[in-house]
Amino acid sequence: KKEKLNDSISFPTTQRELDSIVAFAKSIGDTVRSPNTLTMELKTSWVDLATIPLDIQKEYITVRANVPTYDRSSDKKWTPTGKSQIKTLALLGMHVVGSVKGHPEMIWATFEHRHNSPNLTYNYVDENGNATQPIFAPELEWHMTTRLSLIMKINLLLSLIVK
Repeated sequence: KKEKLNDSISFPTTQRELDSIVAFAKSIGDTVRSPNTLTMELKTSWVDLATIPLDIQKEYITVRANVPTYDRSSDKKWTPTGKSQIKTLALLGMHVVGSVKGHPEMIWATFEHRHNSPNLTYNYVDENGNATQPIFAPELEWHMTTRLSLIMKINLLLSLIVK
């Protein structure tokens, strides 16, 4: 007998919902190898390094990439030319998103290069209902110069999400 996947459109957050997915996979001859792993997503944004002022280019994480080219003669639609160019790209920011057992919402964090956010001040309401402006601590800004430090920060975030 084939199982029917429940009609829920939300991410599974209860054992019953997870069991439904595992049973559905089994009914079509598949196996969910690690059902409690849930999901993780990393989305990055990059820009051509040549568009960044020379005096700060060294502050960016970079990668060489094969970038498709487009016919940009129309201001309404760019059309792929079928060609590409090797470019050096600079990392501008990233979203790290993960699921947490027992929560239907995803937990996420956004990191942006410090040159993307010139206004570092913001206000929030504290636990006493008072409008508060945090003091900016320069030592906490996102200023990475190596891929290793980026990997360390992602691993720290992932360890917090998984718990």
